[in-house]
Amino acid sequence: MKARFNVAKPLALSILLGWMAIPHAQAQAQARNRLPAQDTSPVSSAISPSTADTDNATSAWLASLQGAPWADEAQLLQALRARPAWLSAISGQAAQAAQSRATAAGNQEWSSDLSMSRRHSQDATQRRSNEWELAVQTPWRSPAQARAAEQLAQAQRHVAQQGLNRQWQDLTLTLVQDVADWMQAQAQSRSWQLQRDTVQGLAQAATRRAQAGEGTELERRQAEAAVLQAHLQATLAAQRLEGQRTRLHTRWPQWSWLPEQTLSVQGDVCPSDAHPAHAAAGWVERIAALSPEVLAAQALAQEAAAQAAADEAQKTPEPTVGVKGGQAFSGAERYIGVTLSLPWGGPARTAQAQASALRMVQAQQALDEARLEAQAQAAGTVAAWQGACTAWRMETQALALQDTLAQSLARGHSLGEGSLQSVLLAQSTVQEARLRAQAAQAQAWLAWSRTLIASGSLWPASSMLQAGAATSSP
Repeated sequence: MKARFNVAKPLALSILLGWMAIPHAQAQAQARNRLPAQDTSPVSSAISPSTADTDNATSAWLASLQGAPWADEAQLLQALRARPAWLSAISGQAAQAAQSRATAAGNQEWSSDLSMSRRHSQDATQRRSNEWELAVQTPWRSPAQARAAEQLAQAQRHVAQQGLNRQWQDLTLTLVQDVADWMQAQAQSRSWQLQRDTVQGLAQAATRRAQAGEGTELERRQAEAAVLQAHLQATLAAQRLEGQRTRLHTRWPQWSWLPEQTLSVQGDVCPSDAHPAHAAAGWVERIAALSPEVLAAQALAQEAAAQAAADEAQKTPEPTVGVKGGQAFSGAERYIGVTLSLPWGGPARTAQAQASALRMVQAQQALDEARLEAQAQAAGTVAAWQGACTAWRMETQALALQDTLAQSLARGHSLGEGSLQSVLLAQSTVQEARLRAQAAQAQAWLAWSRTLIASGSLWPASSMLQAGAATSSP
């Protein structure tokens, strides 16, 4: 099956790594001035749960892609569709489609019956003759039974389609989780490198002060110990970053541009409290309606209803019709005719129809439960997004305050006021605040991506499944 591949542009990747990118010149200047890098300020969002506003936001994000290192999302989609889990889901859908065709076709098979005999008359003639008869027959399905079987086949195909929907969302959520982990590891590695450079600057200043007789040997040793500690943490952070890079390359081998390249693209993650997108009701409603669990439960309920209708129609067995012909008396007589077999339905068919009706009620109840659970999960997804944004803002504010204090202490120490120990302690506190802000930033991006995926605004399964089936089916 050939299908035109039409997908929504990936919103989240437009800011995938840009918010972490620290310009080289800025990093050097900040290292010289012993100040932390400032790349953790939340921005207000232009996201709206309505389709029109989402399209406008998409256009704005795409317009902000100025020279991004990736220009085509085909590589990303290839990486997603090359996963064995997706290929397995495609194979499962193909098997279910074949099963649905068998359901729609039914047991409409022709059978033949050939009988031959030799007759010997016991009268005075003592006549002997050869006789044979050939009958060809097939079950006959009523129009009601045919419609019920076709509806059941359609329901089975819909169930398989929703299985692909769930698998696709699971893969995209796995992808953004892996990217968020790598983003945080990258930010921590750069942060510890900056911390190491900053402490090295303090240590060099302490050495010069000690040589000039303005400082003490104790301060010099304290600075050297701080440098060793920062160097150790920077080494460990670099090892964690390399581990995350290996993890990404192993799990997504087709996605070769990550994480060797980064994006310097501004994007919106957190809406302000006054922005309409901050209202959770629209997001919750949309996420709950597009929940893969709800859609799968709906498909199963439809299949159960179609199965109940088919079993109800099968309470009256299919008759068998056919034609027959033969000869008797060694060809002296020849005949042709039709056959009609009318079976009588037994209690087993009635019990099967009753069981299917009960399973239909059970499937509907499961659907109601899935809707309640999806509503709760949707509210949790949006709340996690808003909470992550709040945490990001608070951690950013705390970082700014700690940075201001550390800058004041460093300036005072350079003028001969205060001790080096207080400066090192303040710088350590700034580093801890910076790490918390970066972790909060990664969590905000992750929660934002999850919200977009769940609401169908990013890589919607509805526009991915047909193209995925066309390009990945064995």
